[in-house]
Amino acid sequence: MGGNKHWICETMDEKDARELAEDWVKSGGQVREDGPHGGNNTDHLHLFLDNDKNNDVVLNYTRGTGYEGEEDHSGSSDSSSSNDDYDWPDDNSDSSSSDDGGCFITTAVCGSLGKPDNCEELTLFRRFRDTYMQQTIDMRSDIAEYYEVAPKICTAIDALGKQKADKVYGQIWNEMLKPTFNALKKGEMDKTYRLYKGMVMTLKKKYLK
Repeated sequence: MGGNKHWICETMDEKDARELAEDWVKSGGQVREDGPHGGNNTDHLHLFLDNDKNNDVVLNYTRGTGYEGEEDHSGSSDSSSSNDDYDWPDDNSDSSSSDDGGCFITTAVCGSLGKPDNCEELTLFRRFRDTYMQQTIDMRSDIAEYYEVAPKICTAIDALGKQKADKVYGQIWNEMLKPTFNALKKGEMDKTYRLYKGMVMTLKKKYLK
């Protein structure tokens, strides 16, 4: 590809678009997601290499398409849009006390910073995991993958020794988790999802070689 603006556009179901995007990331590419614009309800995934956004493959899709037999992919205004008015489902359970080790990296970071297990950060991230992240197969699949790789990431960091590990956890907080937590507090759910997933992929690539 040259330096001139070059776009390849394809229209497909959301499921297919997201699967292609996932494969693209696994091969070393990057993905930028755009919402509807231009008076239509079509979302867009831009696939590009490094920071060269002049050479995009644009995947156009309508939310909720391609998920046969699955519910809650249609993207009602409350469920899958990245708005500031996300309504947390009523939750009678105490997510802060029933984590089952699920927020491994966040728990390790907060512990390193001296935050208690029922701190605001862990409580909100666990609630995010137990509600918003349960909406689609892709999100639940991300959780399953996280359960597999996150303990290994923490083990690799802890193996550096306490002083170095605390430094790493501090960097993760400042550079990755803090911006994600700020997005979560603002109700920017899609952004929270993208940032957290990006953090896990970055740490996986660095510590699980």
